[in-house]
Amino acid sequence: MAQFIPLEWDTVYLNLKIYLMVSYKSASI
Repeated sequence: MAQFIPLEWDTVYLNLKIYLMVSYKSASI
């Protein structure tokens, strides 16, 4: 069970990374 990662989870993780990068960029301006 631990080795199975749903596709949706992968997408959520990717979106989270993008969101954190964007928020970090806008915060540093």
